[in-house]
Amino acid sequence: LLGVWNSPEEIDYDILPNSFVLKTTHDCGGVIVCKDKNSFDKGGAEAFLRSHLNSDYYETCREWPYKNIPHRIIAEKYMYDGDRDYLPVCKFFCFNGVPKIIQVIQNDKQPDETIDYYDRNWNLLDLRQNFPNSREHLPRPEKLDEMLDLAEKLADGKNFIRVDLYVINGDVYFSEYTFFSDAGFERFYPDEWDYTLGNWIQL
Repeated sequence: LLGVWNSPEEIDYDILPNSFVLKTTHDCGGVIVCKDKNSFDKGGAEAFLRSHLNSDYYETCREWPYKNIPHRIIAEKYMYDGDRDYLPVCKFFCFNGVPKIIQVIQNDKQPDETIDYYDRNWNLLDLRQNFPNSREHLPRPEKLDEMLDLAEKLADGKNFIRVDLYVINGDVYFSEYTFFSDAGFERFYPDEWDYTLGNWIQL
């Protein structure tokens, strides 16, 4: 974490490094990446952040953790790994504290975004949701066992939670928790997965 502000006008660019990420704290998608501060469009970034500060994600998707969150802007370290423009992310669907399936997203938030699902042993599953499967599947991550262990520890005591992790330059980083993957709206295909996933949740 590099800084926290209540409005775009308060952002202190002097304290930020040459590369950084700005994001809003209360919604989804309010993210601006700066790779070079000298050519950064501050005006465009501030207008974008201002529009997100005026939105209420809870009103849109009804996810209660977003309700009544102070609308703020944070700056974080820009994370990169080699020459990849977009880092793949592994999202662990944990049921009663146990990671059961792994959602792997490539080219996240881009027009060619793909999503694949694997079991704990990195076997590809016949499962899809709102994005197509990839043509080239990622090899088994060297840090998979460590990520599974971390996901299990972070999910302890929760009926369902998704734990999102990155591997960047050989190190594992925590991305986020969510109690409602895709706000609970996206269907699973084939339909049999609804029954399987439902059975894994013990209330």
